[in-house]
Amino acid sequence: NVSGVRLIQNNFAKEHGGVAYSNGGSVTFDKICLVTNNVVENGIGSAIWAGGPVVVTLSTLSNNPGTETFSETSTVTISPFTALSASARVTGATDTTYIAEAFPSNGAGSYTYEWSTGETTKLAQDISSAVSSVEITDSSFCSVTSQVSISSPSANAGEGAIICPSERFTLGGSPSGTSGVASVNGPISYSWTPIDQINGGAIGAKTANPTAFIVEETIFTLVVTDVATGLQDTDNVTYSLLPIT
Repeated sequence: NVSGVRLIQNNFAKEHGGVAYSNGGSVTFDKICLVTNNVVENGIGSAIWAGGPVVVTLSTLSNNPGTETFSETSTVTISPFTALSASARVTGATDTTYIAEAFPSNGAGSYTYEWSTGETTKLAQDISSAVSSVEITDSSFCSVTSQVSISSPSANAGEGAIICPSERFTLGGSPSGTSGVASVNGPISYSWTPIDQINGGAIGAKTANPTAFIVEETIFTLVVTDVATGLQDTDNVTYSLLPIT
């Protein structure tokens, strides 16, 4: 019996060709990912041959010259399973990283996970690059890889205005920034300049909607940074003074 094999290929046999030969006995192949390119001497044969019963559970049987199936003297039961597939996406965030989850389907048996972060569980909690990946393997050793992509954040400095001298106003939009994953409130930071025209100075300049003032026409710049990936976006807004008559 053969079980849990990723690949059976390029097997060459002079007479009985292919992967298995059992004269009068039984052969069981269970959870085989791929059976391909198995030939006999003259290129005519079968992927699996047996003189007795054959039970096969496999994902893909392809490109085996000849019958590509079994000997006429075999009793064959084929129970194919659907090939493994998977997706992955960001599902949450901490103060410094994103959380992603893998979603496998089909394949055979249980799954194992290997993330590019080094994590080996269905849920990865240390996603900190723009592109991460996970390799998912089932019990037949078939594997697929899925990627998680995080876009740049978005900065919104708001709308400018003409204001009265000594007037205080609030900078930024609603919101002033969003993370690169639309469905998740990701870890982003804010940096406004010029600092000397923002209430609270350097501390106020790190908030989403600080209060500011101007003594002449001023361009305020907002930089939004994704804390996890380091990706940034910038936006500007201009405030002018109302002329005194």
